[in-house]
Amino acid sequence: MALTQYEIDHLADAAIESFNTLEDTMRGKAGSALIRLTSADAETLKNELALVSRGSRREIERTITATIQRAAEASLAKDEATYAAARAAGLIAPYAPVGESAALNELLSKGIATAQNMANIVRTKAEQAVLADFIDALDSAMLAVAVPDGIGIEAATRQAIASVIQKTPTVTYAQADGSTMNQGLYGAVRRAVQTGANQTTARLTLARAEELGVATFEVSAHMGARPDHAEWQGGVYTLEELETVCEYGDVVGLCGANCRHTFYPFISGVMEPTDWSEMDDPTGEAYELSQRQRACERAIRGYKGREAAYSQVVKDSGDPQVKAWAEDQQLKANGLKRKWQDEADRVAGLRGGVRRGAREVGALAQTPPVKIPTFAPPAPVIPPAPPAASAPAPAPAPVPAFVAPGSTLPPIDETISTQKLIGRLKGQGVDIKGLSSLTPEAARDIARGIERELAAGTTIPPITVKKAAAKFAAAPAYASTTIVNGQATSTITINTACRSTLDVASRERMVSTGWWAGDSTLGSLISHELGHVEHYESFVPTGVPIGFARHNIGIPKLVGMGGTLNPKWTEIEGKVSTYAMTNGTEFVSEVRAGIMAGKTYDAEVWEIFYKAWGSGKRPSWIK
Repeated sequence: MALTQYEIDHLADAAIESFNTLEDTMRGKAGSALIRLTSADAETLKNELALVSRGSRREIERTITATIQRAAEASLAKDEATYAAARAAGLIAPYAPVGESAALNELLSKGIATAQNMANIVRTKAEQAVLADFIDALDSAMLAVAVPDGIGIEAATRQAIASVIQKTPTVTYAQADGSTMNQGLYGAVRRAVQTGANQTTARLTLARAEELGVATFEVSAHMGARPDHAEWQGGVYTLEELETVCEYGDVVGLCGANCRHTFYPFISGVMEPTDWSEMDDPTGEAYELSQRQRACERAIRGYKGREAAYSQVVKDSGDPQVKAWAEDQQLKANGLKRKWQDEADRVAGLRGGVRRGAREVGALAQTPPVKIPTFAPPAPVIPPAPPAASAPAPAPAPVPAFVAPGSTLPPIDETISTQKLIGRLKGQGVDIKGLSSLTPEAARDIARGIERELAAGTTIPPITVKKAAAKFAAAPAYASTTIVNGQATSTITINTACRSTLDVASRERMVSTGWWAGDSTLGSLISHELGHVEHYESFVPTGVPIGFARHNIGIPKLVGMGGTLNPKWTEIEGKVSTYAMTNGTEFVSEVRAGIMAGKTYDAEVWEIFYKAWGSGKRPSWIK
């Protein structure tokens, strides 16, 4: 079934991030080399740039290898589901497992090597471009100082640094007809990795289909397609038609440069042609918005790079005036980056309304579900709640565990549609709105998290997926509880306006840096917010205002006359998370998210937990 549109769009993300870091570092060094204009030396900078560039080569190659391998494995796994269904229906003969095919392994190795070579060419050209920009900036600055009534050495220095940092990086390609084409570094990296991965998976699909005697394929479709690609997207074609109609194999055709289409085996009898009507774009609005989105992304990356490069100048400058000027430029770049981010969020909202969510490609009628790990709730080691001060100490309680009644439903696999997910959740009494606005991957992530909670015996309040109000812009999710006549009503909102909600890399960074206690799934956000819901609602019988839940955790962050960081604060932060130290209710919810992600905590953490819990009513998820 090939790669989904979302997977294709984000194939190059990790490689682009690596290249951005490399370019920012090189431009920062070039800017720093111009601080002392009269002693600036191109040969010295050339050696420094070469050292930085060579140092990044191995990381970039590893990133590209992992990217293409994941893409190939995902694509082949989906194709194998099609073939398994066809084999079960007697439509194709028995065949050897895909992993035993030497031809496929050879194609994969060649695809990785080609993409790595392209990336290394881009890396080398970027290094050369930064050096050329440095020489141009230095020559212009020295000329501006030397001419009568010149601008002066200080102004010339600032002008040169700004020129080399703010220059848009380009890579020049030689075309088959002898002409040349200039392309931005971002586009060149995307072309090398995304196109390379897409072409590799396409070749693997064709090779596997040839092995099994399959000669018909369905081409994917997406909104915002180029006008000439929109003519053939979403159709079912023979191999010959892929070449004659879709121009497969041509740089401007199917799976060509920057093409976001793919194709996969189509076997009549186990598949029905996909209805792509919702991908029609008669007004061209989706295409225009997609181009605007790309422009926003380029601007954000550009200003983020300037910010990083100017920070290098600030670090290296011994001249107070140059340092102050560079700090000002750094702040300006940060402000412009934020403005473009706001514009990107606005355009993303418009695109969401037009697209009505991304889709999986293909529609298998009888494909057996792909087995994936079940999200079984862990059995954590949790000490019992501390007794009230007036009560005698109780005997040690047995290790508490989750109440896990289990589920008779099969695990959520990669073929289930969002609409089926919604029906499945409603069948379990879950009220969820807006799930279809997410990508299928994100929708499944949320559904798995909800079912993990259901298996733990959790009551799920109404959940809404939407773009929240501006005051919640930084919150990926939030819980709300109101009390009327002694009755609590709670809701949870998944906020699509927050970057961390839909950006997997951002969530992974939150976990890896220790900011969050849970895992990087969207389900973990729900586990956190459910901690708020039960914490707030536990105060209802007591008559104590919900606001009491927000008291601090009882550990001062700073101690002593000098206000130094409290070692105990750092210790507890390391055991749970940075965000847990915000206040009592966040500590409670972070501990809950950590438990649901399989973590355990020691007695000291649980002592703080029960103090922060405060209501006296034991959490339902602790026996």
